Amino acid sequence: MTNLNKLDPHFRGKKPACFLLTGPTAYGKSTLLALLADPKVALLVDPLGSKNRTWSEPEHIGVRLIAFDHVAYLPNAAEQVEAAARWCARHNATLLLCEQTRSVIEERGIMLPDNVVELHLCGTVGQADIEFRQGTHAQRLTPLQARPRIEALFA
Repeated sequence: MTNLNKLDPHFRGKKPACFLLTGPTAYGKSTLLALLADPKVALLVDPLGSKNRTWSEPEHIGVRLIAFDHVAYLPNAAEQVEAAARWCARHNATLLLCEQTRSVIEERGIMLPDNVVELHLCGTVGQADIEFRQGTHAQRLTPLQARPRIEALFA
């Protein structure tokens, strides 16, 4: 484990191209994602949800976050995520992918950028900590410690 200040410069000031939110079933990934994805500034794509089951460009101005929940269930996941990533690059928005593990995302043919930051929920059901991972560096924080850092990343 290392201090976040020693992480890649992308963690300090400049936003990474992509974030991952990972963790076991029932650890709160979708709950955390729902908190981050304020409908006024975010588009949440969830193939298991009732709205926005597939990617399409946001209809309203001001979207700063494109978030995909349950990536493994997306039809043509790689194509949808690639289209969203291009949109994010053009509009200076953040891309966030949510799934149990990084390998599940990669198995769907999604190429992750080198500067991806992973927020991994770990611990126990109902009492998960958040581990920030980037490259070979990681730091585990309680939800209370992690909250201001997460809010800053998605501000």
